[in-house]
Amino acid sequence: MARVQEAVNSSGWQMIFENDEHPCFVRAFRDGDSVRMLVYIWRLTRGGPTGVRPEGEFRIQITSVNPPLRTGRGFTTLLLGWHEDLEVFAGFDVSRRPERWGASPSVQVREDTLRLATTNGFGFYRRATGTGELAVAFAPGSFMDYATNQARFHEFAEHPDEVRVLNHLTREDDDIDRERHVDLDRIGSHGRRQVVRTVNERRGHENFRARVLSAYRRHCAMCALQLDLVVAAHIVPVEEHGTNETTNGLALCYLHHEAYDRGFVIADHECHIRVNEIALERLRRIQRNSKEQEFLQNLRPDLFLPERQEDYPSAHYLRRGMELRGWPTHAA
Repeated sequence: MARVQEAVNSSGWQMIFENDEHPCFVRAFRDGDSVRMLVYIWRLTRGGPTGVRPEGEFRIQITSVNPPLRTGRGFTTLLLGWHEDLEVFAGFDVSRRPERWGASPSVQVREDTLRLATTNGFGFYRRATGTGELAVAFAPGSFMDYATNQARFHEFAEHPDEVRVLNHLTREDDDIDRERHVDLDRIGSHGRRQVVRTVNERRGHENFRARVLSAYRRHCAMCALQLDLVVAAHIVPVEEHGTNETTNGLALCYLHHEAYDRGFVIADHECHIRVNEIALERLRRIQRNSKEQEFLQNLRPDLFLPERQEDYPSAHYLRRGMELRGWPTHAA
């Protein structure tokens, strides 16, 4: 459940626990929106003995709870698996769980589907046999995308041709900056068309995040902090026509991400880190410069750079990033 809370937060929502049992009622909220969820969750483990279950299969074992799974009005029931090493979830269709189950009930998902979610935000596995149930793998940052559209995601199980559209989005080449054409006319309902749009948007974001964090080995480029307190930041924001290229990204801890976006600190085109002295002097005048020296001492003189030179931040993007954050670039 700690992983659920982290995922809700990384999705841009806040969360409170309503009880400390399993399943657990939680409430997520953002701005004026509120979503109540009942969460069933188990670790994803390898499938059964070799030769009995397909290779590369993971599953959750539905243990310690009695059938049927609880559903009702006023809340959404989530049936989830969590893979600790890959750091992804798998969501399963609550409506397909029987009123009774055997001694060792389980639900399956493929390993390659989980791996797709680590880089593309989502992955989809539709069983070719049995009921054709659809398992949805998703990265933590996609948690609320899944939770708020759970029923629509699992509707795709009844539409194999539409599942191919989802797989097209998550399995194609890594040219994440090329405009991806999605034939929404192939999708039969407005709700499922919205899901396809969400998957398409999330793919670029998660692919960018995974590549940037990997390139910087999850270290902050400005202070070299790790501790899982580092995010992938765009140098030139997407809304300012920035791309999802690795060279348009920096790995930054939360403190330096905020300081960078405010223009308090910047990286110039030669990757030197510079402090906004005008802003700093203003803070001194209004006596809001406590711990100033500690802040400055923790900054590196130059960016902590990726191992591969092709992943270095682009000088062009760094210059444009300075302009957007109010820094003159003539001296750079």
